[in-house]
Amino acid sequence: MACAQVAALSGCGGFKQTRAQPHKPSRGEQVESREIPRLPPTCAERAAQLGDWMNALTAESQSLPGILPTRLGVRLVPFQGREVRPAPIVELIPGRLSLEGRLFAGDADPPLDFAAQITSLLPALGNMVKIRALVPSGDVALPSVALSIDRDVPWRDVVALTVGLARANYLDVDFLFATRPASGLTAPPASSIDSDLAAIAGMTDPSRKAARLGDLAQKLFATCTEAHRTFTELGGMDYKDRMPYLKTKLPAALETCGCSLEIEALQALLFGVWGMPTGAMTYSAVPARLAGVGKNCRVLTQPAEMPWSEAYRSVVDAAGAPEGLHPE
Repeated sequence: MACAQVAALSGCGGFKQTRAQPHKPSRGEQVESREIPRLPPTCAERAAQLGDWMNALTAESQSLPGILPTRLGVRLVPFQGREVRPAPIVELIPGRLSLEGRLFAGDADPPLDFAAQITSLLPALGNMVKIRALVPSGDVALPSVALSIDRDVPWRDVVALTVGLARANYLDVDFLFATRPASGLTAPPASSIDSDLAAIAGMTDPSRKAARLGDLAQKLFATCTEAHRTFTELGGMDYKDRMPYLKTKLPAALETCGCSLEIEALQALLFGVWGMPTGAMTYSAVPARLAGVGKNCRVLTQPAEMPWSEAYRSVVDAAGAPEGLHPE
């Protein structure tokens, strides 16, 4: 009998654990709702999330044109042109010029007039071509020149600049226009270095910017030796290779120090270098050919005081003409 009783309890010879039936509350009985608290993500999970975010940042930065570099605060006319070619950028606001950030108004009192600024611009452009090409003067092929023209610039200034370029045999030009692509990546959350990044963004001297970014990165990585080493290795790399290298190395580097640094600040730093700031203006180009001296040309005539925001249309419409353009 004993064996028969055991068999009845054990079923197929093992111990069967019975479960208490869940309590069914009676009508009107209050039921307390209890949610299991979510544990904070582990360092490995945070590092993986950072890697995914960096992938999204890379995808965006590769799909967008660059942010317009400006020393004079140029406000480009909106127009969707073509991809921008690498070229020296001449900025133009009413009465003032710059070349790659170098100003030509001078400290003279009164300042140089616009014609004198153009006279100073042309040899500076020639020297830039020689330096970039690193070949003797006679063998330098003249590059295209990008013209970043403010919307309020009068037509007479556009005429003076393009005529000066044509006389110096700079005939291949890109007129730059503003684009504002939609960003698929939201800015990172607030961090302790946001005010530092805003101050750096307002600097116009590239060397000072680089130095301040370096100081900020060193401070950020003070608690994570391997991550700091990863960043210092970027110095000898081409710009296009830096983010792919960081994506490969940085998440694992963070795990070596238990994610001891402020990851939100790290995201803010990466976004400041590779991301698209809110409201940033990107740009496209409309390529055109200026008429050389004595060559067939298409004359473009507008009232001298007409702003570029209205006059640009005649240039865009004629940009594909087989003959060179001659604004007057």
